[in-house]
Amino acid sequence: MNKQRRKRPLVLYLPLLLIVLLGFVLLWIAIPKVGYCFDVEFGNTGERLYVTAGYKGLHVFEVSPQGMLTPITTYLSDGYYRYIEVDNDKAYIANSKRGLEIVGIQDDVPTPVWAQTDSKGYGIHVEDNRAYLASNEYGLQIFDITNPDTPVLMGNLISTGRAWDVWVHEEYAFIADRDLGLIVVNVSTPSQPREIGSLSWGQDPMAEVIDGAGEYVYVASGMNGLIVVDVSDPNNPAITFQYDPGLDSWGEGVLVQGNTLYLSMADAISREENGLHIFDLSEPSSPRLLSKYPITDHVEDLSVAGTHLALTNTRSGVALFDVHAPDNPVLIDTYPGRFWRFFTQYVR
Repeated sequence: MNKQRRKRPLVLYLPLLLIVLLGFVLLWIAIPKVGYCFDVEFGNTGERLYVTAGYKGLHVFEVSPQGMLTPITTYLSDGYYRYIEVDNDKAYIANSKRGLEIVGIQDDVPTPVWAQTDSKGYGIHVEDNRAYLASNEYGLQIFDITNPDTPVLMGNLISTGRAWDVWVHEEYAFIADRDLGLIVVNVSTPSQPREIGSLSWGQDPMAEVIDGAGEYVYVASGMNGLIVVDVSDPNNPAITFQYDPGLDSWGEGVLVQGNTLYLSMADAISREENGLHIFDLSEPSSPRLLSKYPITDHVEDLSVAGTHLALTNTRSGVALFDVHAPDNPVLIDTYPGRFWRFFTQYVR
């Protein structure tokens, strides 16, 4: 009798344990698998949002006037989708496993247009029928995209470091080089790009993402935070400002929009520093901090359209803000939603 009584609870608990296990399995299947979301870009009208998500491809969202996100589709051809620029009905993707990839976005579902297969794409800048591709150890590649169906490689400059991003102004390309810092290239003759200046800071510059305005460039520089560089003399760039709020703070993404600078900071220790940092650029050589908005989980790059700002949240998707008042950003929506974000942030 005593042995039977001891066995009875195991018989009763076994179905319960199986139900709990099945529940975890179903939950794991249902959790949105967003991939590692690196970059985000609004379409020209602000009604579409495109998120590059590593091996998960390109996520496409509809953005309502109120700022609500609705997933439309995910496009994946091949490789690792890292950074993106949108120009009218085409998206130009820096694919770190292939190089430059171009897709048509005139419809809800993107369509393949053209792609490299033997290069690498880490960052990209599109301007005046040119696509400038930061290609890691392959340096800077310049394409003529007058006809996006058949781009033509016009020129290539290989440095000794790793080109991670590029911003172009007039006849100069400014490369964020992961190992070397800032490299200035004269691209007035695209077939013969020439390095004319450079600038490094510390033993490990970690220059990852770059944007600019006028005579200044702004570099998200990993553990070095934000680096501001005066490039009025492209041959002799000079640092004018550095922002690094903590020992474990990492500058991950940067965007200049008018007199406002948006910076994404990652910080695994201080939650208050991890997220969105907004600066006033009335004095472009020394940005003034206006506000911070902390976000759980690691952040990467960002994009602005009108009063909406989208911030990639790596494996936790994307967050959308109202930034009509830069000193008081308001979180509007996220994908995945609040319920699922709990799991995407803590379950890998």
